[in-house]
Amino acid sequence: MPLYQPIIPTRYAQPLIALLSGMDASLLLGLREDTGIDAARLCSPDAELTMAEFDMLMQALHRRTGRSDLGFELGNSITLASHGLLGAAMARCRTVGEVLSLGARFTRLMSPSFTLRYRADADAHTLVWQPAAGMSSFTLHAFYEIHIVSLYRLLESLVGSRLPPFETRLPMPRPPHAARYDSLPKLKVQFAAADLPAVRTRIPASLAALPTAWGAEGDSPSLEDLQRLQASFPPARQWRAWVELMLRECEGCQPTQAELAELLNVSAHTLARRLREEGCGFRELAGEIRHQRALAMLREGRYTVEQAAARLGYAHVSNFSHAFSRAEGESPRASRRRG
Repeated sequence: MPLYQPIIPTRYAQPLIALLSGMDASLLLGLREDTGIDAARLCSPDAELTMAEFDMLMQALHRRTGRSDLGFELGNSITLASHGLLGAAMARCRTVGEVLSLGARFTRLMSPSFTLRYRADADAHTLVWQPAAGMSSFTLHAFYEIHIVSLYRLLESLVGSRLPPFETRLPMPRPPHAARYDSLPKLKVQFAAADLPAVRTRIPASLAALPTAWGAEGDSPSLEDLQRLQASFPPARQWRAWVELMLRECEGCQPTQAELAELLNVSAHTLARRLREEGCGFRELAGEIRHQRALAMLREGRYTVEQAAARLGYAHVSNFSHAFSRAEGESPRASRRRG
């Protein structure tokens, strides 16, 4: 899973911005104040945003509207046309499985801040989205919802009433707008923490074998066209943000440098060198993030010391207590009591 600098076309966000600005005419001006991105750029069909800009935009929209369902809303608005050349190629696939396989092969053109693995087994096909760039927790969770809701709408457009039930697991707390998933009657969604942040979806093999309902005609972009476009994404210059996200969002484990390097298909030495170039070491970074997560859990008061230790990946509560006391100068129980 190589890291690239995600470049996100504004066309993905435009339906959501149009909807929200229609409710509040001052929204575009407010977004410019919050993010420095002017309205002309947000509304241009050819403009692009960096991952940092998209992250700022999503957080600003959340602050100004108070809505938790921005990812769900965005997922609802995405169509094949949103994916440009890739969408045109997908429209000419013969089966659902071909559409999903093509999307996984060229994920960077569809969701440049994530990777998508697609595995076909005898009884079910599995899709796994995993973050490939650093971002805030709010935007990460919004992307989870963008992926699964847009997938549902894609499958619905492919096979219509033939869509069978399928299931997905979103590694995030149950959101305030969870009732909106009732509008996706064939989807069984589970909101549950995972060891490493990834959205996992299983569809029946019989669904993947169904012919598509589109039957689009005409010339399709060649694989060479798509490969050239995908190769145009520049390699990532910042690896620290991705490592921080993976350490911040893991649950019940503490990923090692070697484990994260394996996800990137690089050696642990290469990952260490990349982090040193950004002025940090893995051990110090991992310890700092783990401690900050511990502080937040204890001071929030929702978790016992034992629960916090388990969520942070400690095999024994005593190990957690010793590490916390050494860093903070007081025990986890004392910190929790102080709130």
